[in-house]
Amino acid sequence: MTILGAPLVAWGDLGNVVLVGFAGGVGLVLERARHVAAVQASNIAGYRTLERLAAAAGDPDTEALAARLGEQEQQTFDRILGKLQTLADTLD
Repeated sequence: MTILGAPLVAWGDLGNVVLVGFAGGVGLVLERARHVAAVQASNIAGYRTLERLAAAAGDPDTEALAARLGEQEQQTFDRILGKLQTLADTLD
C-alpha cells in the first residue's frame, strides 16, 4: 500500500495503538512504540500504588479493582514488549 507514492509499513498493534510508518522511517515508528510502552508502564505503576494505598486505608473494593486493572495493564504491557522485540528484529 502507498500513500502519496510512499510505501507504508504496518508494524502491528501495540495495545490500542496501531503503528504505521513510511518505509525508511522506521526510527520514528520504533520511537512511537517505545512511547506506548512507557505510557503503559506508567499506568501499571499508578494502579499498583493505588492498590497499596487502598489496602493501607482498609478499602478492599478499591484494592481489588486496582489489582484487577493493574493486571490487565500488565498483560497489555507484556504484549507490547513482545511486539517491540519483533519490531526491533525487523529493523536489523
